[in-house]
Parts: sequence; structure tokens; C-alpha cells
Amino acid sequence: MASKAFYAIIPLGNEPPDDLKKKIQNVSKSVYIGYGPNVYFVEYSGSIQDLSDRIGFSDGKNSTAGIVIKMKGYYGFASLSLWEWLAQDEG
Repeated sequence: MASKAFYAIIPLGNEPPDDLKKKIQNVSKSVYIGYGPNVYFVEYSGSIQDLSDRIGFSDGKNSTAGIVIKMKGYYGFASLSLWEWLAQDEG
């Protein structure tokens, strides 16, 4: 199993946001959902492919299309709550 990491999940399909949100919340206890239906952040200890499989992005048979990106670093401008969430394991 891979070490714990942060991932950005970007849906591209037509799945209702609440359905995708439930799938994401089922794969991790540490999820940041603060930017509406366009991007989610999740802490996950499995592989990037496993995460994609578990939320339904991998097989192309679902209405869900999207991209999972493993975050190796981050920088930018966002809400304080996102920065606090991302920094939760740094201390």
C-alpha cells in the first residue's frame, strides 16, 4: 500500500455532485470539499489508480469521468481553511 498522500479530484462528467461526494467520502476520512462540484481534495493511503477505481473514474463505463492528481507540492491563493486542512500532517 502506498504512503498517505494528498490528491486533487477533478470531475469531468455528468454525475450529480452529491453522488460523487458520497463516493469520495467513502474512500477517506480526511476529505476537503470546499470548492463546489469542480474540485475535491482527499487524503488517501492507497495508490492513485485504486483511488480512481474506487470513485468510478477508471473504467469508462460509468457516467463519471474525471482526473485524479497526486499532489507532490502546492502553492497558490485559497481559503484559510484549505491551507489548514493541507497542513494537518505537517506538524
